[in-house]
Amino acid sequence: MNRYPVWKYAIILIALLVGSLYTLPNFFGEAPAVQVSAAKSSVKVDTALQGRVEEALRAAGITPGLMQLEASTLKVRFDTTDQQLKAKDAIQRALAPNADEAPYVVALNLLSRSPQWLSALNAAPMYLGLDLRGGVHFMLQVDMPSALTKKAESLAGDLRSALREKSLRHAGINRNGQSIEVRFREAATAEAAQRLIQDQFPDLLTTTSPDAGDIKLTASLKPDAGRKVQEQALKQNITTLHNRINELGVAEPVIQQQGLDRIVVQLPGVQDTAKAKDILGRTATLEIRMVEDSSEARAAELGTGPVPFGTERFLERNGQAVIVKKQVILTGENLTDAQPGFDSQTQEAAVHLTLDAKGARIFRDVTRESMGKRMAILLFGLFSSIALGVNLLLLVAVLSMLQATLTLPGMAAMALVLGMAIDANVLINERVREELRNGASPQAAIHAGYERAWATILDSNVTTLIAGLALLAFGSGPVRGFAVVHCLGILTSMFSAVFFSRGLHLSVEFTGGTLMEVAYSQPADLTQARNAIAALGYADVQVQNFGTARDVLIRLPAVKGVSSAQQSEKVLDALKQTDASAELRRTEFVGPQVGDELAADGLKALAFVVVGIVLYLAFRFEWKFAVAAIIANLHDVIIILGFFAFFQWEFSLPVLAAVLAVLGYSVNESVVIFDRIRENFRRFRKMDTVGIIDNAITSTISRTIITHGCTQLMVLSMLLFGGATLHYFALALTIGILFGIYSSVFVAAAIAMWLGIRREDLIKHVKKEGDPDDPNAGAVV
Repeated sequence: MNRYPVWKYAIILIALLVGSLYTLPNFFGEAPAVQVSAAKSSVKVDTALQGRVEEALRAAGITPGLMQLEASTLKVRFDTTDQQLKAKDAIQRALAPNADEAPYVVALNLLSRSPQWLSALNAAPMYLGLDLRGGVHFMLQVDMPSALTKKAESLAGDLRSALREKSLRHAGINRNGQSIEVRFREAATAEAAQRLIQDQFPDLLTTTSPDAGDIKLTASLKPDAGRKVQEQALKQNITTLHNRINELGVAEPVIQQQGLDRIVVQLPGVQDTAKAKDILGRTATLEIRMVEDSSEARAAELGTGPVPFGTERFLERNGQAVIVKKQVILTGENLTDAQPGFDSQTQEAAVHLTLDAKGARIFRDVTRESMGKRMAILLFGLFSSIALGVNLLLLVAVLSMLQATLTLPGMAAMALVLGMAIDANVLINERVREELRNGASPQAAIHAGYERAWATILDSNVTTLIAGLALLAFGSGPVRGFAVVHCLGILTSMFSAVFFSRGLHLSVEFTGGTLMEVAYSQPADLTQARNAIAALGYADVQVQNFGTARDVLIRLPAVKGVSSAQQSEKVLDALKQTDASAELRRTEFVGPQVGDELAADGLKALAFVVVGIVLYLAFRFEWKFAVAAIIANLHDVIIILGFFAFFQWEFSLPVLAAVLAVLGYSVNESVVIFDRIRENFRRFRKMDTVGIIDNAITSTISRTIITHGCTQLMVLSMLLFGGATLHYFALALTIGILFGIYSSVFVAAAIAMWLGIRREDLIKHVKKEGDPDDPNAGAVV
């Protein structure tokens, strides 16, 4: 009987227990809830606020299911949506009666139904992504040229002050784009100014040149300084977005940097796209105005008289009225920096503002003329099988412990992982069965099965891991997270003419443009829809059925100067003129620059996977095996691309992920056969190469059928029941795995034989030389 140390059993039991505990919260689902968060940094969400919420609910006759206070958020769970809506109104009236000056944000949300004892163990469910929960996805681009221009404007003002302090006279200083130009009459003064810039402005790079009798000194930001300005601008925007999203009441937002100047924002659960876009894109306006101190103004402050002409009435934070002039002295555009601090005299909290050169001049002149008068700063807007079961159990547990966001492609990857996880179990079981046929006892067969299958399992999983790392490094959006790879082969000529004549039907993600999903109450007339859109001036537009005859997918090319919202609104109006039942279900926009980058990243991922697999197989086996495996796998990729080109199916990011997944999965079969070939070379010394390869293929064919069959069942389930989002992804996997069954058997091994694989390539013979000084060396009589 096979016996194992107690500590191994203990580790298995602990893993099962922990996995079960952290998987449980995912089975309880979510309940309607109300979320209360602070709208201002000076407002606290604490137990006192919780008491106020409880009192408001009690007065409204509403009994909450659970109250959860986390950091700066209070969540209250309810049994029904009716209670949720009534509770939101009651809490809103109690905490924020004035919507314009609301100290708290009260929003609808969802909260897990898991019991408190699980929450006490920090066991929480996985976050659901946009495709499973609904919500909003934004891609924002930071205006980097504007950030660099403002930095140059600020440095121009500082340089002007520094030259004045050193009494260095100049003929004019101005900003030209992102550079600063200073003109001097004398060369000595220009040289002194250049030394001053090198000492006091290390971020500037200076050059001098003659200009109409003067000497022009040009100063521009050094590359490193420019990158720091861009990084700071990106960081400030991400921080601002975090603060603004609190106003939407989103509990699990995703805000991440993409590239050098873009930010991706995902807001699960938010249905009001217009409101979300308004809040995220809102510019908080800061204005500095003079306060009106006339007797009429004081009467208006007390509410006993009308507001004087040319003034406005505002309320301070303490509720005190103040009358200010409509004339704006300075705005936020004149600000270069704002930092929290303390007043040097009163030691009270204060905000330190830094003005640019233009703002400083205006502020100096106004304060000189208004000695003893009050000034108001106005801010509009708030910144404020058992083995497979255990595999799935542990996978869900780890995702829950990491608080990962589960999306629909993520569920597809999970199903694919289950299918691929069968491979290791099949390898072990086939080895055990083979040992039993060779006459070994059951215990010895089990031991040998695990021992001999280990190397094959390691190689196949490492090659798949290489593909996953490539997607992680170069992927984005739906592509990221899949383990991938599969390629080339013998039937290339069958599809080459089709592939190169028609090409792939690339999705909006690669070409850039707007994608619209429109639903009709009856089967749509595609010809009529095309004609209506063509009348708007769109020459290259694609209109096709999607899912049912009543659902239509429309792809519009990107138009310079026209937003996706304007495009979709214009097209929908045209469609409604032909059929009033037309209803917009979804719209998606990808800029041309993003599409080009996604295509480039996809090619990088493919190249990384191919090179990584070739290097690893060459290290573990021999270069001939590496070349044979990658050619066989690229064969599968070409066939997938051929199908998509021939039938003009949409080639999108999820399909690219499927192609890479096929590349990573199909190489497993080649590795299994190659490992058996290496083993046969050691076992059968007198068998020729053809017999060795034939025996390896024959002895692993049952494993091939079982593994591919089980994986294909998983993929077919996604194809049949995964819906429209996973349709082409699952279709690409189905084609790739189907053709991968024969490519690894009939292509990889055949190419390895054609390349001249020999026993000596895998087994190095070491010739032992005798020691001439050994008296026992020599012939034995």
